Amino acid sequence: MIFVIVPLGKTASDIRFWLIRSIVYIVGSVLGGVSVGLLVSALGGWLQGLFQNISVAALVLGSFALLYAAHELNWLPMPAPQSNWQVPNSWGVEHPIGGTLLYGYTLGAGVFTFIPYASFYVLFAWYLLAGDLWVGFLLGSVYGLARGGFVLTGGIVQMRDGNLVQFNSWLLDRKWQLKLINGTYLFFIAAFLLTTATLLLRK
Repeated sequence: MIFVIVPLGKTASDIRFWLIRSIVYIVGSVLGGVSVGLLVSALGGWLQGLFQNISVAALVLGSFALLYAAHELNWLPMPAPQSNWQVPNSWGVEHPIGGTLLYGYTLGAGVFTFIPYASFYVLFAWYLLAGDLWVGFLLGSVYGLARGGFVLTGGIVQMRDGNLVQFNSWLLDRKWQLKLINGTYLFFIAAFLLTTATLLLRK
């Protein structure tokens, strides 16, 4: 998206229009994340009878996080269902406001396009196991904001006379480091949840 929403120049009007579109995109991304969070959490609420014991939920989610941490580090292959469909750039180009909102919503939802990091599957499981609409709303908001907020980077790079193609290549070259960070983060989550589950089951 950073290649679609960028300042066209250095004039105040260009930057103002970029900022408006960036905010619209971020709002759309948050709405997408919240929508999926609420929907899956509601589904989890219907299944809540399976996980009424919080220790069981922590054990399941911790195991899930551990498996996908190993998957993120290429230690263990795990199912990674996703779509290879990409949002057309024309949405944001031909319809600067409405298209940008829809663009953000689609990417923020996380389920319609490529899923870059395995932590999304853990997040999805968290929605289900929590079965709580507030959890779905809060986590969905954070995910949408984290994914949508990155659009600001493109504008900042462009306004500092940076090259977006080079910047994108720089990020792609560091994909392994980013996955390492994400996998390590998932290991910490798994350790916390599994430790919590063990302590609760001993009581």
